[in-house]
Amino acid sequence: MQAQAHPLEPFFHQAVRNSYEGKLGLHDPELTGYITRLLCDFSEGGNLYKVIDKTGRPIEDLKGMIEAADPIFGSASSFDAERSVRKCIGDYALFAGSMYSEAKDAERNGNRPSLEELIQAGKESYFIVSQFNLFEYETEAPLFARLSESFEFCLLGLALVHEELGLGKPPALAPKARWSLKRFSGPRLHLLSGRSIAEPESMYPAEFKLTRPPKVGAPTDRPSSVG
Repeated sequence: MQAQAHPLEPFFHQAVRNSYEGKLGLHDPELTGYITRLLCDFSEGGNLYKVIDKTGRPIEDLKGMIEAADPIFGSASSFDAERSVRKCIGDYALFAGSMYSEAKDAERNGNRPSLEELIQAGKESYFIVSQFNLFEYETEAPLFARLSESFEFCLLGLALVHEELGLGKPPALAPKARWSLKRFSGPRLHLLSGRSIAEPESMYPAEFKLTRPPKVGAPTDRPSSVG
């Protein structure tokens, strides 16, 4: 029996398509569907911090979440549980990172991870999820590989969704975010700074990188953040 759709799903789905397809030129129904469901999930109170410690309390610290994902020393009771926790970390990092202005304010206060830390944790976590590619996880594995490979691109798309919904503006990206212009050929996107990422690459630091997701079914490489 198919699960009942969330009442906000049509609303979020349209906003996600407008941003990912209309503004970024990304046509990946599986990925946009996943982002839509992520927004529906986080629209419910208490769903942002799904990772729990050994006492059953939610973990709000990114480092604590990663430690909990360890099936040997953390609270994950098995490798399947590790996959589940890593998926939660990837979702959290993607959502929190897309609220960049808020994340930057929190970073100044020292009580939340930096954008760079969120990107690293998100890429690594989605990559680990993608390595569970047998049996019941085989169908989903390529999606998580794409999410890992182009985490920054997906993060920007979600930031544009926030802007469309009136929840914020696209991030004024700092050099340490490591976005890539190298393979981008999409429409002009105006960031909070007023610049367009389709402007000459010389305007940006060499390490500024924004990578378009690979085509569905294309091979992906292990992210550099995974040792």
